[in-house]
Amino acid sequence: MPARARHAELLRELAESGCPACRRGARTENRYEFGFVYEHHGDSHTLAHLRASVGFCAAHTRRLLQRLEAQWVMPLVYSEVVQAAREGLAPHAPGPTARPCPMCESRDRVEATFVRALVAALRDARVAEAYGASDGLCFPHLLEALRERNDAATVTLVGTARARLDEATDPQQLLDRLAGRDGDRAARHRERLRLQRLAAADPAGAASDVLQRLRGRLQTDACPVCLASALAETRYLSWLATEFGTSASSLAGEGFWLCPGHLHDFVEEHADAGAGVALYQQRLLNADLARLNARLQALPAPTLAARVQSVGVLLQSDGRYALSRWALVRRAAAGLVARRGRALAASLAPLTHPRRCGACHAWATAEDRELALLVAAVQDVPTARAYADSHGICLRHAHQLSADDRAGPLVAVLRARLAVLSWELEEVRRKSSWSERWNRGGPEVNAWLRAPSYLDGRVFLGAPAPGRPVLS
Repeated sequence: MPARARHAELLRELAESGCPACRRGARTENRYEFGFVYEHHGDSHTLAHLRASVGFCAAHTRRLLQRLEAQWVMPLVYSEVVQAAREGLAPHAPGPTARPCPMCESRDRVEATFVRALVAALRDARVAEAYGASDGLCFPHLLEALRERNDAATVTLVGTARARLDEATDPQQLLDRLAGRDGDRAARHRERLRLQRLAAADPAGAASDVLQRLRGRLQTDACPVCLASALAETRYLSWLATEFGTSASSLAGEGFWLCPGHLHDFVEEHADAGAGVALYQQRLLNADLARLNARLQALPAPTLAARVQSVGVLLQSDGRYALSRWALVRRAAAGLVARRGRALAASLAPLTHPRRCGACHAWATAEDRELALLVAAVQDVPTARAYADSHGICLRHAHQLSADDRAGPLVAVLRARLAVLSWELEEVRRKSSWSERWNRGGPEVNAWLRAPSYLDGRVFLGAPAPGRPVLS
């Protein structure tokens, strides 16, 4: 596409409200979803990708499961995906080499292309002026743009980000600028409401020992590791809401932070505390941008005078080099650019290496500890028996344990569950044929809805698949 046409397209995007990269990504997801459901969910290329990625990511799985068409589309998809999962768990299999979720891959490619095009186009005065008057990029996409390390663009990007953050007084507007668009937020909220029943019935407090607590959790028809992680995440967010209301200053001293997804979740579920946390993160980000702006002002200037001065320094030491004066000029110019590039990278580093999210840390820590507990506890006979009767770990955690020889019993249960699930999905396909129209479906008709919990328990935020039993 010619530069003029690209710039005209960028100007149209910048005239609309909100983050332009988020809008591009949302349109891409909508197009992919429509095409997948109505056109290409059964073609060989799509199914090959889904086999390689072992299905969609948790967020896009939730998105597809909400559609009415899911009951016709997803059984076909999961019959392929579950078979691929079984092959990956077979003895002597090469191990997990999963591709990214195809909808994520499509969206990320479009967003990255747009961000690169925008950064390059900011050299044009019209585009830079339009960007300065627009809502600009949200913070997550701003970080992507800053990683391009484009001198001219960085100044415009930082200046616009500071101005838009200062202007954001409406809570939703501030959230959009701090965390960007989140099309999965409502679905996660619905799943977390289901999880609240599990949190209320969590036997951890009443258990007399660790193994009793673990066996109590195994009564829930869900991945026990995802369940423990989700409960820890929920407790952290609830604790943060209470703590922020009473000890905001001490929390600020600890430098707590929420990633974009968890900031959306926190605002959704704890509106008052969420507004306060968003304002706190706004102040931190404003301070980061102010420091970055000061560093940008101190960078070596790429002016003609600076280049001439660099050339003069090299010309004074001409006797040491068997180089032409033109070669010296080029070396001096390249050296100046390199020095500025290194200084710019060092200036951007504090901002482009994001802070640790407290909720993500709570989830990851609980995940690691629960996995370690399961590996140790499966050596205990009563616990091993309870585990054999349970849902068992999901595929994602089986892959995490692939190098641990002690995890054999855990993976064996998952192999058995996937084998039965594969049979159920094949039975659904068989009974959906015209010749079997007389044959009523049994419990297997919901196999496609249970399949995600065996592949990645994060789809239902650690809770059982809808309609499955919970802790008694």
